[in-house]
Amino acid sequence: MPYELQPDEIRISPPRRPGVVGAFTHIVRRPTDDDWFIYDELFLPREIVRSDEILIHDHEIEACEAIYDRIVIRCERDGENFEGDEARRRVPPLEKRRAVRLFSQVASCELSQEESDALIRRLPATVRYIIKLQAPLGMMMHTTFWAFPEISSAQLREYDRRSQVWRTVAQGNRVALRRELTLKRLAALARDLVIAVEGYTVRGQDIMTLPDWRQHLDALHAKVAVDGLFRLVREDIETNFPEPATSSSNF
Repeated sequence: MPYELQPDEIRISPPRRPGVVGAFTHIVRRPTDDDWFIYDELFLPREIVRSDEILIHDHEIEACEAIYDRIVIRCERDGENFEGDEARRRVPPLEKRRAVRLFSQVASCELSQEESDALIRRLPATVRYIIKLQAPLGMMMHTTFWAFPEISSAQLREYDRRSQVWRTVAQGNRVALRRELTLKRLAALARDLVIAVEGYTVRGQDIMTLPDWRQHLDALHAKVAVDGLFRLVREDIETNFPEPATSSSNF
């Protein structure tokens, strides 16, 4: 079943946990790019003063709560319905995190040989790399494919630049680590590079039939796909151009 990028609403029912009374069903809209950019901004601290030992704690609960409060339409629990603001008040932060995780656990995975052969036959001849994603939508897992062309050394350097999470900045007499917001930059790079996708629909229509199909792609999916692409590119380089064996030298 395709991954629908513009569903009217999505129902999420996280599994019941032993010892926990009551279970929520969440009815939400699918997160937009702006929702994911806010999530990315809140997930880790933006700046840390550098010291001999740096402990970086994520803010996942706060990030999930922020995105949940933006996308929730209503929730249900034990026969009761809570709409909008009431749902935001009633649902505990940890429950909000459980719901959001059912959207955010997008991962690239290895293609089977059969999948690769079938895709090669129907994708453009300029395709060099194919990335397979496993992406949850509500309570269902979907498989999608992203196709990319040959990657240049300049594009590899650009990926390295955009994917750098922390950079050192001087602030008077102190040095700090400042976090870059990589999701937006990597999603834009993925949209620039991708030449075809499979497994997505927009209002039931195959995404590739739309003239502006790249603009409909999910930012989180795009980031995961481009990360998978450049892992594959590096593996390809190492396979075709292995490091020379160490040898003794007279110099």
